[in-house]
Amino acid sequence: MDWSSADAGICAVARDGSSVTVSALAEGSTTVRASVAALSLNGSVVLTVLPAALVSIEVTPTTTAIPKGTDRQFSATGIYTDQTSRDLTEVADWGSSNGSVATVSTISGTCGRASGIAAGTTTIRATEPTSGIAGSTELTVTAATLVSIAVTPANPSVALGLTRQMSATGTFTDSTVHDLTATVDWTSSAPSVASITGAGPGAGLAAALAVGSTTVRAVDSATGIQGATTLTVSPAALVSLQLTPTDPSVPLGLTQQFTATGSYTDSSVQDLTSSVTWSSSSPSVATVSDSGGTKGLASTVAVGSTTVRADVPATSIFATTGLTVSPATLVSLAVTPADSTLPLGLTRQFTATGTYTDASNQDLTTVVTWTSTVPSTATISNAGGTKGLATSVAAGSTTVRATDPGTGTYGTTSLTVSTAALVSIAVTPATPSIAVGLNQQFTATGTYSDSSNQDLTAVVTWASSATSVATVSNAGGTKGLASSVAVGVTTIGATDPGTSITGNTSLTVTGQVAFRGASSAGAASGITTLVLATPVGTVAGDVMVAAVAIRPDTATITPPAGWTLLRRVDNSNSNANSLAVYQRTAAASEPASHSFTFSSSTGSAGGIQAFGGVDAATPIDAHDGQTTASGLTHAAPSITTSVSNTMLVTFHTFSSSATWTPPGGMTEAFDVSSDPAPAGGGISLEGTYDRQSSPGATGARTATASNDADVGNGIAVALRRQL
Repeated sequence: MDWSSADAGICAVARDGSSVTVSALAEGSTTVRASVAALSLNGSVVLTVLPAALVSIEVTPTTTAIPKGTDRQFSATGIYTDQTSRDLTEVADWGSSNGSVATVSTISGTCGRASGIAAGTTTIRATEPTSGIAGSTELTVTAATLVSIAVTPANPSVALGLTRQMSATGTFTDSTVHDLTATVDWTSSAPSVASITGAGPGAGLAAALAVGSTTVRAVDSATGIQGATTLTVSPAALVSLQLTPTDPSVPLGLTQQFTATGSYTDSSVQDLTSSVTWSSSSPSVATVSDSGGTKGLASTVAVGSTTVRADVPATSIFATTGLTVSPATLVSLAVTPADSTLPLGLTRQFTATGTYTDASNQDLTTVVTWTSTVPSTATISNAGGTKGLATSVAAGSTTVRATDPGTGTYGTTSLTVSTAALVSIAVTPATPSIAVGLNQQFTATGTYSDSSNQDLTAVVTWASSATSVATVSNAGGTKGLASSVAVGVTTIGATDPGTSITGNTSLTVTGQVAFRGASSAGAASGITTLVLATPVGTVAGDVMVAAVAIRPDTATITPPAGWTLLRRVDNSNSNANSLAVYQRTAAASEPASHSFTFSSSTGSAGGIQAFGGVDAATPIDAHDGQTTASGLTHAAPSITTSVSNTMLVTFHTFSSSATWTPPGGMTEAFDVSSDPAPAGGGISLEGTYDRQSSPGATGARTATASNDADVGNGIAVALRRQL
């Protein structure tokens, strides 16, 4: 049997023994015939060859990984029945089994591009839409990785003495950028030119140390990726200019020397008087010299006002001040004291006061020329620093004269040098009374045989008849100052060492409560110990009242041994704080300081007030406390005292760092805050005191803070005087 194809280009027929193979070669239709020539038999069939069919799809690359934020292009290749392959990337339907890990694009031109979204694993699938045949592969998305570091500002220049904050910004594979300033390692290639703070708090702060250039580098220690820039340190630059004096007024005919002081970036200051260019806005009123050794010297021309200006050459920096020229002219000179008497051996300072046509006065003591008509009786100085100082030489009289060198105007007075002898000494004030803990300054006045008087306070020898009641000082600068010790009466005496003449008076020391002194301290957030010094002047038996203010209100306060809690007030809200007041009696060997500790702290402040003359058996007469609402005013409540002459002690706190104005009539003992004021954070504390002469209600006492209204507390304590 013979086989044949009508179109061998569409299919071929091959016989192998008893089998016949028809091979499809191209799309189309043809007739396949079979014939037996010997028998004249034949038959045929129409054979249609269809297009090659898709068998499978291969997705490449296979099983790959990308960092978060990056893309990977996948390809889909179709395998067909005719053993051919075809790129199906743009026609396949793409999908990701886990869209939260990676998505895959189905947009023409980007089909098959997978984008990593989050770390994880997903299956990327490509499906031929007609046949539904699909292929897949696995994609693993790893965490985003650092790509680069940029150091900013780029190539900055900073003047010597200033600092410049550098920043390091990292760019990651997911296109995110992060501030790496505090985590990278910072270096300066020339640390003698500029230093830079390494990793951690304050990192990246460059300090200009010397003129020059350095490379500032930020390195990620984990990857070695780095960024760099060049920092140039220029010479110290002039920042500002100041003229002194400021807005002076000068009488017509006089001059005024101005000084120009420059401030530089390295915190130095320099006198630029001879370097700047001086000018006057109204030279018809006053001129200002810009030459030689008189630069900055203003000369008055006419009554009026002008602006004096100093310009720094080659810069835009300048400074100005006003100058007023008054019309005054000197009319007369008065020499004081008038017609005085001076004991032999002493000195007397004279003053020359000029009166002008506009009724103004001016001290001309250092301008006039001084003379004495009888220098054998008294001389008078014209030397700098002692002008007008008369020195007695011998008993007698002389005329002291002061002459203005410009106008010839003069004034005179008489000076008598006496040989008078000391007759008596009066000690004043007479029979004063002070409370324990207070001081009293006494004055000794000598009366002479010529009825003249002389202050002998610094000459006499002072004594107290009962030093257990009060002592009196003989030290230079404090002579005659009596310091009370205990209740009682003593005699204060003043004795002239040359003649032994003595004057005296009695001093009564009462049992009133007396303020000795105060101390205070603040501690920032995170510091759990507050150390308060024993106030200077505290002696054994004194009562100390300590106040401790702390945030938060839940903090436990542990006082030092020997301190007794009087009252604690807690203001509990979002800005919570507490105020606790303690009391202690000073021992003979009182420690220099006292440490209060806390369980936690976001800011604390404390202070101690010490008082003498407090009743030993019952030191506290009354006390009370209250919370205060958010605001700048915070009151300690009114308390009722039972005896006269108590000492009212108040404490005020609130949840901000501020300065305080004490309550009206109260004396401020301390004003302290945990952080430098003004600041919205931390806590501040005000301590005040005031003597209450009569028993009864004290009335609320309100202190006012300077800034950042917030909640607070107030406590009032009354100390009972020694009965």
